[in-house]
Amino acid sequence: MSVRLGESKLPRRDEVRHTDTNPCWRIAQDGTVIIWLPGVRPDDSIVATIRTDEIKPDAEGFTPLFNGRDLSGWQIMGRGGDWRVENGEIVCSGRCGAGPDWLRSAMEYEDFTLRLEYNMGPGCNSGVFLRTTEFGRQSRTGMEIQIYDDAGKPVSKYSNGAIYAVAAPKASAARKAGEWNSLEATLRGRTLKVTLNSTVVQDIDLDDPAINADLPDGHKMWQRAKRGYIGLQNHGRPIRFRNIRLK
Repeated sequence: MSVRLGESKLPRRDEVRHTDTNPCWRIAQDGTVIIWLPGVRPDDSIVATIRTDEIKPDAEGFTPLFNGRDLSGWQIMGRGGDWRVENGEIVCSGRCGAGPDWLRSAMEYEDFTLRLEYNMGPGCNSGVFLRTTEFGRQSRTGMEIQIYDDAGKPVSKYSNGAIYAVAAPKASAARKAGEWNSLEATLRGRTLKVTLNSTVVQDIDLDDPAINADLPDGHKMWQRAKRGYIGLQNHGRPIRFRNIRLK
């Protein structure tokens, strides 16, 4: 068995020195894969636990990012956010601490297809971050697929299905608050395709001059991270996620 972090193959824990500060992994007695991502300080280190029976690809090649039981493999970013697991779903109450917070994957990704389902509460404002960084504004260091309770309304760069502040969706495809939505996002190099409820809402070249023209310097798409975390945003309104898978 081998474990990779991006393009790098991680060593087993017993293959590195005890004082080594590089990422590594080991298998616990119950079959759980434990991935250690050291921080600058011991308190900053991240330990992600994944059961081996949860990381087997399905018939389409998708691997679960969420085990349906707890937040193993995810980390709450920010202070005071209310994230929990109920009935096989990641539930965000919308309560925030000192500003908006978010939930991020333990690992960074570059090229992938992400599938998930989400259910908005009334007035919901949330998002799915792609290729984002741990620090900074996630919608600008990476990108954000906007989630917003605006079903049936005219589209803009800030409506549901938009790449936030970058590209308006091709159509308004979101369902009303209280209904489940299916989202698929595929990143391959400099292209992004997003499908919402079977409707393609984004199919763009990230370096297209047309979508970059109005972005300030430092926020151009070619200036953003080429690899980063997958994240779920808490922006002060309730939302639920389930069936989060990656290929």
